[in-house]
Amino acid sequence: MKNKAYESLKAKIDLIEEEIDNIDPTDLESDIYELEDELTIKMQSCFVEDIHLFERLQRRINNIKKENDFYDAEGELDMMFPERHNEDFDEDSMSYDSIFGGD
Repeated sequence: MKNKAYESLKAKIDLIEEEIDNIDPTDLESDIYELEDELTIKMQSCFVEDIHLFERLQRRINNIKKENDFYDAEGELDMMFPERHNEDFDEDSMSYDSIFGGD
């Protein structure tokens, strides 16, 4: 007997993998995280003998996440400190101590 939840999730991952080059990175990230949430819910409610099927899908999702590094450290810094590239910007204002005080 086929697991319908597994088949549905597998089809969604297959589609993402086929179209990955044509998907906007922001949309891809959102789609993957939604899919991962759905997978987690399905894994919690599946039969024990079906868990290996969902673990395969989890590995595929992890590979997509690894190949498409969603976190952009420079982008985060630019968002947090938009003037950090200005000539008169004080680098010390970005330090942990400047925000929370030194010891």
